Amino acid sequence: MRLYSEAPERRLQTRERNLTSATDPAGRTNRRGAVRVVVNADDFGRSPEVVAAVAQAYDEGILTSASLMVTGGAVAAAVQAARERPGLGVGLHLVLARARAASSPQEVPHMTDEVGLLPRSVTWAGLLYLFSPAARRELARELRAQFEAFAATGLSLSHVDSHHHLHLHPAVFPLVLSLAHEFGAGAIRLNVSDELLFSLRHELAHPWLKLGWKLVFSLLTFRCARTLRRRPLPTAARVYGLMQSGSFTARYLAALLEHLVQRRRPSAAAEVVEIYCHPSLRRESGALGPNPGDLAALLDPWVRSVAEQDGLLLMNFAEAFGPELQEKSEAWRNWPT
Repeated sequence: MRLYSEAPERRLQTRERNLTSATDPAGRTNRRGAVRVVVNADDFGRSPEVVAAVAQAYDEGILTSASLMVTGGAVAAAVQAARERPGLGVGLHLVLARARAASSPQEVPHMTDEVGLLPRSVTWAGLLYLFSPAARRELARELRAQFEAFAATGLSLSHVDSHHHLHLHPAVFPLVLSLAHEFGAGAIRLNVSDELLFSLRHELAHPWLKLGWKLVFSLLTFRCARTLRRRPLPTAARVYGLMQSGSFTARYLAALLEHLVQRRRPSAAAEVVEIYCHPSLRRESGALGPNPGDLAALLDPWVRSVAEQDGLLLMNFAEAFGPELQEKSEAWRNWPT
């Protein structure tokens, strides 16, 4: 298994072209025209196979960003891989279900079992955090523990998202947003339900499941957006990946990139779009978990050629939002809660 490889010259040239295209001659961020695309891998650090896939997708494919699971079984290898790839934006992938907690079972007994595992059912976890006052008190402790674990890596906190998008839960999001500001996060994932129509045009599989996801996450996003307006943090205008969980193919990814180019307006301010997936060298945790198909899509030559056309800039979150938004973020973090 190859965990590390020398980034090919093509990858470095593409990044240099993107960063040059994104700034004017005076070095100011040029926000007109091109769509800024952050291609993110969730579950970074979950297993050695995920770490290897993320490294390969960054070195040889179109991946620009990853979300670190700080309680994953291969977190040390993930941190090493990230340090060797300074252009890879790394954020925090919070886990509140179907994973191991950062706190001990004695510290969060209402959230975990006796060996420190969080609820296996995402639905049960959502109900627990909504109706159990004891679990909600422990929730604040566990979230801080995960932010502190990320800070201990020494990596810059590019962004915040979560396993199964549980950070959008109404009892969770205000806590996460406060900690994101405190720990200096550059962005947060929000608009995860925006791609239903495009997904159905591409593939009619599981229409009722996708519609259910759309309804649930639209409601959650609407509520979170109100909270975010009171204490802003940059977020992608649209997020793609939810509807293609388990079927993130090269055909879908190439069509999506073409779609982003076709719908852009050259005279408008540049838009930041996130595409997320779950690359791995082997299939993990069922049909919707990390898998080799997502990795193959990121490495596909057709996808790479589409991604390198005019109108698209592949970037991490820090590059995509630019220095002027990062300066605003510093000011926003000083707002009273």
